[in-house]
Amino acid sequence: MSATLNAFLRSACEGREASVHVRVSHLYGDYTRFCAGHGVQPVQRKKFARLLRKEGLTVTLDDAGITWVRGIVFALELPSGLDQADRDALRLIALELARQRVGEGFTAAHDGAHDPGDLEMAGGCYLLNAGTSDKERADFPAGAPCDLWPWENRWWKPASRVRDAVRGSALGAAGIATRLRAGERAEG
Repeated sequence: MSATLNAFLRSACEGREASVHVRVSHLYGDYTRFCAGHGVQPVQRKKFARLLRKEGLTVTLDDAGITWVRGIVFALELPSGLDQADRDALRLIALELARQRVGEGFTAAHDGAHDPGDLEMAGGCYLLNAGTSDKERADFPAGAPCDLWPWENRWWKPASRVRDAVRGSALGAAGIATRLRAGERAEG
């Protein structure tokens, strides 16, 4: 993958504005490699720029005859049946998991070093906090988690209900990913 697209994906994963200005030829090469890796037949090169324009991207030809595209944005491919609020919620969870990975340095290897269930337990604590009353939330301020919290108290950092729900869901997703990496089977 090109350095430009790598930088673009890093920005997207860190929750920053994710738009890129890249040569169409580089993008087409990355696209065809992606298609080959996923057993998908790519569109022909001559149709590629037209397809990008149809998707609302700006495709321009510079004075040197190089075609550029601007405006690619990061998006998760999601199944049908989800409304916009569902997609927004899943995007927030993905961005939080990426922030934990890139911004905090909590890599997959780091997650794998935790005791089994710790990530899910921590995520559950945040989800419980998101769903409780104001009085109950006041019982568990920063640094004073519930008894189920698996780590040092200093890592308990509750915020708003939505933020706690996002953080809890991202920790749960990290726990699922850790289990999948360890060879556990996904069921259902």
